[in-house]
Amino acid sequence: MAAIRVAAVLMTQTCDLARSEFWAVSPLNTLEPNFDRGSLYGGYFNTLFPYPKHEHFEDSLIDITELHPIRPSNVSLANRIASVKMPIQQLLSDRFLHAMGRRWGHAKDEEVPQEGNYRCLGCNDFDMPVQEKLFKKGEKFPDCERCATIRRSAQWYLLRKPKEKQRAAIK
Repeated sequence: MAAIRVAAVLMTQTCDLARSEFWAVSPLNTLEPNFDRGSLYGGYFNTLFPYPKHEHFEDSLIDITELHPIRPSNVSLANRIASVKMPIQQLLSDRFLHAMGRRWGHAKDEEVPQEGNYRCLGCNDFDMPVQEKLFKKGEKFPDCERCATIRRSAQWYLLRKPKEKQRAAIK
């Protein structure tokens, strides 16, 4: 099987590089001149992540969902042409989890499975103050008032306690 060398973004986290049998990469694709850069940089494409022009490549993007495994022996980190700073790494990580993860929450009229504080997952997508609601087991989840104003469905999820508080509660 022949392999083609292309510029790609290494998606495997740095802490896993030394112990992973395979690394995940996403090909770097040059942006077409008529591509909507405003929407791309504004985050309107959930699976696309922009890379601005660099001395080694033009304005480009990756499709976060297009991952390919490579063996570490097939590439050298010495061939790295660019790296991103921590805030961009975090943004890429968040976008990756959003694109690849399954978002889940309880819908309106579902029965509350456990008493506790809940948040609406849909509200997390927007620049809104965090709102928590206490629900008792057996109640029915309501609509999220804020999401309803923009015609989105509620997705309630239970807030977990930090591990320190969980351990203290057991003692």
